[in-house]
Amino acid sequence: MTPTESRWAHLSYLFSLLFKAMIGAAQLAGGLGLLLIPGAQIKTYLATLAAVELVKDPDETLALWLQHSAPEVPLGHPWFYVIYLVLHG
Repeated sequence: MTPTESRWAHLSYLFSLLFKAMIGAAQLAGGLGLLLIPGAQIKTYLATLAAVELVKDPDETLALWLQHSAPEVPLGHPWFYVIYLVLHG
């Protein structure tokens, strides 16, 4: 491997570590958010977010899916999600 190739390999490795760290931080924040924010408030936020997006574009697929799926998300006992996200992050 030439020095230039070695340098690019090292830079791509560092970039992948940074990317994994950002994903881990997001998972940790999500787990702590689930622990601190009540499930009903999360469902209300998701429904509001979907409604705002559907006002802009009534045919938006993701917003329609979110609007129909948000009420069915089981957030009554989020301990599994919290433990998974905090330990995985």
